[in-house]
Amino acid sequence: MIEGAAQAFTKGCFSGEFASCSYACPLHLDIRAFVEKVQRGSWTSAYRVLRDGFIFPDIVVELCEHSCQEHCARQLCDDPINICELERACLRYVKSKETISYNIPAKPNKIAIVGAGLSGLACALRLSVKKFQVTVFDSRKGYGGVLRDHLKAELFLEDINRQFAKEKVDFRFNTRVESLDMPEFEAIYVATGKGGDSFGLLDSWDSHTFATAKHGVFLGGTLVGAGLLQAIDHGSIVSRQIEKFIPTGTVYEYIDEYPLGKANRYINVENKESVALTPMSNHDGYTAEEAIAEAKRCLKCDCKSCLETCEMLESYHKIPHRMATDVYKDSLVMEGFASRIMTRQLSSCNMCGLCKTGCPTAVDIRDLALFARRDRVEHSNYPKAFHDFWLRQMDTAVNEAAAFLPPANQKTCSFAFFPGCQLGSSNPDYVKESYAFLTQQLNSDVGLMLSCCGAPAYWAGEEEKHKEIIENLRNEWEKLGRPVVIFACATCARIWQQFIPEANIVSLYEMIKQKLHDQGQPFVDEAAVFDPCSAREYSQMRESVRSLAVEAGIKIDELQFHDERAKCCGWGGHIQAANKELFDKIVSNRVEADDKPYIVYCTNCRDVFAAKGKPCLHILDIVFALDDGSRKVPTIKEKRDNSLKLKQDLLKEYWNLNYQIPTTPGDNLQLEIPRELAQKMEEKMISETTVRAAIAHAEETNEKIYDPQDKTYIASYVEGEFTCWVRFSKDDDGKYQLHKVYSHRMKFLV
Repeated sequence: MIEGAAQAFTKGCFSGEFASCSYACPLHLDIRAFVEKVQRGSWTSAYRVLRDGFIFPDIVVELCEHSCQEHCARQLCDDPINICELERACLRYVKSKETISYNIPAKPNKIAIVGAGLSGLACALRLSVKKFQVTVFDSRKGYGGVLRDHLKAELFLEDINRQFAKEKVDFRFNTRVESLDMPEFEAIYVATGKGGDSFGLLDSWDSHTFATAKHGVFLGGTLVGAGLLQAIDHGSIVSRQIEKFIPTGTVYEYIDEYPLGKANRYINVENKESVALTPMSNHDGYTAEEAIAEAKRCLKCDCKSCLETCEMLESYHKIPHRMATDVYKDSLVMEGFASRIMTRQLSSCNMCGLCKTGCPTAVDIRDLALFARRDRVEHSNYPKAFHDFWLRQMDTAVNEAAAFLPPANQKTCSFAFFPGCQLGSSNPDYVKESYAFLTQQLNSDVGLMLSCCGAPAYWAGEEEKHKEIIENLRNEWEKLGRPVVIFACATCARIWQQFIPEANIVSLYEMIKQKLHDQGQPFVDEAAVFDPCSAREYSQMRESVRSLAVEAGIKIDELQFHDERAKCCGWGGHIQAANKELFDKIVSNRVEADDKPYIVYCTNCRDVFAAKGKPCLHILDIVFALDDGSRKVPTIKEKRDNSLKLKQDLLKEYWNLNYQIPTTPGDNLQLEIPRELAQKMEEKMISETTVRAAIAHAEETNEKIYDPQDKTYIASYVEGEFTCWVRFSKDDDGKYQLHKVYSHRMKFLV
């Protein structure tokens, strides 16, 4: 069941499939493979591709109208590839057209072909190559059907002779078949041509199986209305149907793997260089060199847009169909074991949806990853450690740091500010200044909603937990009188719009009409705006941020990826725990995209870039003159403390409420942490709060090991899905020194 569900997310993907031109080809030639051979001047190899696809290459090249050229992706940027002349060049320059006969045992099965036209011959040739015993009947004196009357009949008959030269086929010409009651044959293909004898079976012909009411008899070709080239395809299809029919006695529905509708699926040619059509120096067609030059114009259309767009997909080099298949395989549990080959990859998705933006058919790998994460949560086999850190942060945001309040002395409000969990944790002044501004601008008719939108639970696949958060947000919003919700975070806005669509939303940056302070000279003269990935859907938010920066006197430059093509800073989806190497690569790519300082309007982007030393300002730093770019990235502990202190300050200032910040174990310890070790803790996502709790727990329970060699203690502490280990010492004054810390995903059961 999950197989079909997983594949549904990638059904529009055509990576790895034929190019549009091949779907337009009546015989579905693998044009990409053919052109690749021509590009190298490998005429023999190119001819084999032609022969495998066309069966009778000289005939087809002469008769074909080359509809493939009308569906060439090149036409979107210049001129389509001249496939017609490339095929002619191949036939002209190949040294030998001699066929290959495969040394396989002859089969005892006898098959009759009635009609030696193109369709009957195609079927006969395909079956004879497989060493079936084939007999071809025709009332005329030779094979070729209507081609015998063509002006180039000699060329056509030469091609037919060549293709059958090494195959054993019993041709019975000048023989009219009066009845299909021929029990010596296990299957019969009637291909008598347009207006030919159908032996009364035409009305019973099934276009989905090519079978008729008479058991073992198939019809096809121009007899059933096909054109000459389609008749060749019919012959090839029926040969495969007969191969299945002989051992089983059953007819199968033919599945068209090359529907014409797929002929209009094109790759993105936006950045493709325009190359003019190669001219011919004489009327006989391309020289070998000219043909090679023309072939090199081919884009070899195989859509890799998502791989080119997304670092995660590029690093694993899996096309969407392969990912969906692997998701299904991961769901299989046999004798208690499962492959789990997708665990790290699924947890390496930023959940940003950029793949969908760049995909010609809007395939969204984010949806597939989310589906798989939810499925694992449901079956209790998902990697909790990859998400535990952020889920615990979220719990703080929706519990201790949460507050839902209308303006003082009011029960409801027209507006409510929802800053999100990260804005205040990065810098409480962002929220304080914004709320003060909104209060002034909206005549104090703006409430406050301090909480988290539940993005960590959403990304983790914790659907039930996320539903609880959303339901609580909806209830609190309704208590406030269903106000317009003002967002500073694009991710929060997207989550609300998706799960609480009845709410009217607006961005903080749209609400800020003018600067609050006369700043004098701006912090920077020129900068590039970095759009957070969630802002792709909010053009007004993006435009407002740019207007505010310009108003501040800053010259704005655009990154190569911006607006609808905005890329994730690396923070989304919790990939840091699952794939640190990929996380670092993504952040580096973003930081190195432009030498100029960045203006951002997502605190996650700001802190991620600042941690890498990138000059970076939040738009609120500029609007409220808060920071010149020198502010350090807050530690994990500082972010928690900021959130709680923000709540305390706001409740006191606007509602005169006293909020007591909850204490945690070890808060009062005098603890010294060396700078390098503190940096390591941040990289490993080990909070100082956890370290303090570990030491406090060791002292309280005496569950610690003393190392007399260096006079230190070793202790462990379990928090969530992690076990933290600390090595510490204590001096005579009761001060603690941290010497070493690390964590792992194991728990010791006693």
